[in-house]
Amino acid sequence: MSNQHNQLLRVILGIFFLAAFTCAHAQEKKATPQDKLEANLLRVTTLSSKVYVGQVIENGKSTVRFLDLVSNEPVEIEKSDVKEVLNPLPFDDAVKSIGLPRLLSWKIGLLAKKMNNTGKVARVTAQV
Repeated sequence: MSNQHNQLLRVILGIFFLAAFTCAHAQEKKATPQDKLEANLLRVTTLSSKVYVGQVIENGKSTVRFLDLVSNEPVEIEKSDVKEVLNPLPFDDAVKSIGLPRLLSWKIGLLAKKMNNTGKVARVTAQV
C-alpha cells in the first residue's frame, strides 16, 4: 500500500474509534430533554421530491423547522409542501441519505458544544 492509502486508513480508523467512543460515552450519561432534542434527526421529502436531513428545531402544526445538515442552515417548510416526514430518523438511514462524514461532523460538533472549556490565558502580547 502506498503512503497515502495508509494515511487515509488511519484517518478512517480514527473517525471510527471516535464515533464508537462518543456512542459509548453518550450511553453512560443520562439523557436530558436537551440531549433528546439535539439527537432528534428527521428526513423531510417535499412534493417536488427534494430530500432534507436535519436536526429538528420545531415540528409544528403548519410548518416543519430544522437545521439542514447539508447546508448547515435552518430551514422552514410549510406542511402543505411536504410529502413525507420521517421523525425520528434512524442514524443508519441518515448515513445513507447524507453520508457518514457529514453526519459524524454534525455529531462531533454537538459533543464539542457540550464540553467544558477550562484553562486560562497566561499572557497576551502584541509581539506574536
